[in-house]
Amino acid sequence: MATELHRAIYVDLIDRCNLRCPTCIRGVQGLKNSASKMSLQLFSEIVRKAKAEGLVTVSLFNWTEPFLASDLHEYVSTVKDVGLACGVSTNLSLRPASYLPSIQLALRSGVDALIVSVSGFNQSTYEINHVGGKIDWVKENLESIARLKRGKEIGTRVFLKFLRFEYNRDEEPLLRKYADSLGIEFEAIEGLGDPKGSLFDVQSEEVLTERLNENAPSKSSVAEVCPMVFDTVVVDSRGTAFLCCAFPNYELLK
Repeated sequence: MATELHRAIYVDLIDRCNLRCPTCIRGVQGLKNSASKMSLQLFSEIVRKAKAEGLVTVSLFNWTEPFLASDLHEYVSTVKDVGLACGVSTNLSLRPASYLPSIQLALRSGVDALIVSVSGFNQSTYEINHVGGKIDWVKENLESIARLKRGKEIGTRVFLKFLRFEYNRDEEPLLRKYADSLGIEFEAIEGLGDPKGSLFDVQSEEVLTERLNENAPSKSSVAEVCPMVFDTVVVDSRGTAFLCCAFPNYELLK
């Protein structure tokens, strides 16, 4: 199972994140945090529907931080009970004393792939994009997870994903070496947006509406269809499905 979780349904069980990343629509509160949380019963119905439709992976993330749900292990177990793969993506910048027990429990429940996103090895670099985060917490949690893997207590594939920007490129070798020392996989990708600017201005609902109007079939003889439309489903914490995984959960995409 790779980081490309194809034929997947992406489900936000909760409706919040703990960080304020300027390159994320949630981080700049274009999607505001709320107390909404999907019930386990509704989630079970969605997972069974996903399997019936031929999807193979349930990814417990999209625009939120999944480990903020202390009972995440129950949702992971539900996915595994119906025979589907389970993926989680996280910033992992959570106080270990408070969150590590529930993180470990969720992983032991059968998470197949865990993606941990960072944007720096040192705090001064990391906090430019991961605003409000603490890289020491990430490392402490990650090192604990690595110990579980070495002890064969979990079978989770763990990926440390580095978001590369112009200002942090010199820390990529440090993170690669760190991942190697833990025995986990490493991936570097180009970060989207500018941590010193705001992605919200680029991905606002108004801008998306303009782009859709410009590419309407009546205005073009050539139509391109994103292939992910056919094998990717996005669902928010209220159980509402959306048409696109790349753009935020806007009303016009319901």
